[in-house]
Amino acid sequence: MTDALLDTLSFTTAKSHLSDVMTGVVHRHELKIVGRHNGKEQMLLVGRDDLLGLLDATRFEPVVAVCEGEFVIELPELNLISAGETFDDALTELVELASAYAEQYLRRRSFYAQTEQRSQLPWVLKIALSRGDERRGLFTEPPARVEPFAG
Repeated sequence: MTDALLDTLSFTTAKSHLSDVMTGVVHRHELKIVGRHNGKEQMLLVGRDDLLGLLDATRFEPVVAVCEGEFVIELPELNLISAGETFDDALTELVELASAYAEQYLRRRSFYAQTEQRSQLPWVLKIALSRGDERRGLFTEPPARVEPFAG
């Protein structure tokens, strides 16, 4: 009997049966571990829809402040701040900033994995896995808190 609760495949087996492995992961919602070098290197295969389901609990909680007609939106999860004359302008800037940050984060993943920002991965994935036209909704659901401007 093995201690592993998930099926583990060797890299060679996974590679030679990739179509079947992908069918199981995507259509039957199976989770598979693929290992090589006697298990010293392992990765988890999970379908996109299943991963999005896991990320449902990862929610952005933007903080909106208004001061002298300027809207400021802080996104504490990624340490980002946007501003605009209207809420819509500030939100548009936030979507652009968050998208650019997610792209940079994923491009330099090995660097970020060594920093405190490694914990931002769920939020980065949430952005990266969403379509461009869906990203605004990531920052407006649930509704943002509105606080007095502290400036």
